[in-house]
Amino acid sequence: MDFFFSTRTPLARLPFAIRLVIVLLVGTGISYLAFKAGYKFLHFTEVGVFFAIITGSITAWTALVQVIRRLRDLDIHAIFFFVPIYNLFLLVLAFVKPGKLEKPA
Repeated sequence: MDFFFSTRTPLARLPFAIRLVIVLLVGTGISYLAFKAGYKFLHFTEVGVFFAIITGSITAWTALVQVIRRLRDLDIHAIFFFVPIYNLFLLVLAFVKPGKLEKPA
């Protein structure tokens, strides 16, 4: 069974791309709505900023889990994703390179 927040199972390219786009769009939308609702209904920007930070943190964690799962499919250790410039290369590689789960053509 494929759990969304589990880092134990690898993830192929297409599900990775779909999940990452959905997570980022939904997380950004909820964060924006939380900020606007905090200001409009409660007249406090602090409440909106607080909820925006919470939803942004959840979004960042979920996106990181998806990247770790994709790197697992590429047989790359996840600790390399935290190296500052190398992580950009790994992110591009995660979208481009076929992994173990994809059948060769």
